[in-house]
Amino acid sequence: MKVIIQLSAVLLMVVATACGQSAGKYLKQGNDYFNQGKYESAIKVYDEAIRADPKNAIAFYNRGRSHFSLNEYERAIKDYDEAIRLDRKLTLAFSNRGSAYDSLSQYERAIKDYDEAIRLDPTDALALNNRGFAYCKLEQYERAIKDYDEAIRLGPKLALAFSNRGFAYFSLSQYE
Repeated sequence: MKVIIQLSAVLLMVVATACGQSAGKYLKQGNDYFNQGKYESAIKVYDEAIRADPKNAIAFYNRGRSHFSLNEYERAIKDYDEAIRLDRKLTLAFSNRGSAYDSLSQYERAIKDYDEAIRLDPTDALALNNRGFAYCKLEQYERAIKDYDEAIRLGPKLALAFSNRGFAYFSLSQYE
């Protein structure tokens, strides 16, 4: 079973061009570093974007993704907290903060964030999959299966949801 964070390059690039010139330039450069796996460099550049525009939710969100990728979950959560404070409709920040809580074995908190991400975007198959993962960790397999079923309905190519659902059925000794 696996939980994954969500990335949305299109959303991030659209927002980057809509924000201040210098903050947008830093966001683009940070995204380039992130996409190359240079997370420490990305963090430094996102720091510059935040200095240029301290109310830029995407800059905090992106820096949180970088911290998450470095397994710095507490730092990621702080950045996602700030992104959410600045933009309560930033679905990806809720979903990824849930993934950070998952990584810290704080499954109830993760579920609350996935609930909010799903409330904001009921078609978010990945958030449903990840909430199912948290339910599995709490041994609430029936609830997990419902989430995996919905994730599969919404994202029939999301192989992870099929795999995770199989694990949940296995855990319930339902082999057929």
